[in-house]
Amino acid sequence: MTYVAGGIIAMTALSGGIFGGTTVVWDRRLGFLNKMLAAPINRASIPLGKMMAVAVQNTIQVAVIIVIAVIFRVNFITGLAGILLILFIAALFSMGMSGISLALGARLKSIEALFAIINMLFMPLIFSSPAMFPASAMPGWLLAFSHWNPVTYVVMPLRALIYKGWLWKDILFGASVVVGFVLLTGILAIFQFRRSIS
Repeated sequence: MTYVAGGIIAMTALSGGIFGGTTVVWDRRLGFLNKMLAAPINRASIPLGKMMAVAVQNTIQVAVIIVIAVIFRVNFITGLAGILLILFIAALFSMGMSGISLALGARLKSIEALFAIINMLFMPLIFSSPAMFPASAMPGWLLAFSHWNPVTYVVMPLRALIYKGWLWKDILFGASVVVGFVLLTGILAIFQFRRSIS
């Protein structure tokens, strides 16, 4: 349970973030997007605001997962400070995944096409990462792919904070990759959003 807890938290952040872009398609379909575009705001604030909203929602979901984990006697060795850092890293990762989803949602006009692409991405990202089983159990080709999988770099600091302790090398490296991922996907979402509505 202690080992799987980190993977479940990463999976929760992934699923919460990757479905965040669906709101753009619904907003366009319902006409709400046009109302936002008519508002006197910078257009970049729309995808950024949606990314932050996804992060807030996901923080609540991860907090519930942590409470359930504690009920199942998972011992968070780093205590309350570690739990707060887990929430922060999970929120950042969900923002990053929502950036990809928002970029796709801004590009695609069909909710069905967006769901098809999202579902195609979700399972490979989970099962090509050490979220559910150790990287040492992976075949060589899958291990090589996992090095390019952003989920891998979320699981790394989460597992350290849950049962390894304050291993700053793992925590800072994983967190820095997640921050870079958020910046990259945020830029992608803004660029694609501006391009698709121009």
